[in-house]
Amino acid sequence: VSILLNAQRKINENNMANKLSLSCSMFSVFDGHGGTACCNYLKDNLHNALLSHLDVDGLIIPAVKGVYKQLDEDYIKMAIEQKHQFAGSCANTLLVINNSLIVVNTGDSRAILSMRGGSRVTEASADHKPDKLSEFYRIIESNGELYRMSANVKTGQNSFYFARTYAQLKKINELERNSRHLVFGPWRVKPGGLSVSRSFGDIESKKTHTAQSNSVVTSEPDITEFDLTDVDFAFIACKLIS
Repeated sequence: VSILLNAQRKINENNMANKLSLSCSMFSVFDGHGGTACCNYLKDNLHNALLSHLDVDGLIIPAVKGVYKQLDEDYIKMAIEQKHQFAGSCANTLLVINNSLIVVNTGDSRAILSMRGGSRVTEASADHKPDKLSEFYRIIESNGELYRMSANVKTGQNSFYFARTYAQLKKINELERNSRHLVFGPWRVKPGGLSVSRSFGDIESKKTHTAQSNSVVTSEPDITEFDLTDVDFAFIACKLIS
């Protein structure tokens, strides 16, 4: 978890001598896996990287994807040098700027908003899961593949199922629904074996270490903006496995 309250950034407007001061608060959850190196790196660097891309109107939205890509590439380079190559992390960040609440999400941590006096509950972020339709096709187009495993509770036999078309994926899901004795695990990405389709780090799930645009798993976030006056409060959380 990382919290940055009332950070002030001085901004030159139209290159004039006078500077405007913009206040921003950020709240993040980093869900690490394969070790703590990647989530600790994000905790130390992500908020400052975003803060450097504020202008007089707030967050420069088009720049955020580039910020995330650069952070990912810098971490992967460090991970190779320091030999903690299997660490990765999801990241869900809430930014409060002016009258906006901006949700920036990579992975499967979740942001939920109570809005308009509790009359409405909104899922402010969507999980990046491999079997989500848009994620599935992005993975396949990057020459990746999906798979999942089942265990037969009667015989103890394990089986693997692979999908490179959405028809295959639906057929395997139907098998799960209709099989009493098979217990299925989550869909995972091949290569790498992650059950999430976007993350930082996770070198083994990325085709190259520097050209992330060709990666099966990517750090590219989804970005959603809300009117702060409509928001009562927000939750950001990840699943805790003991």
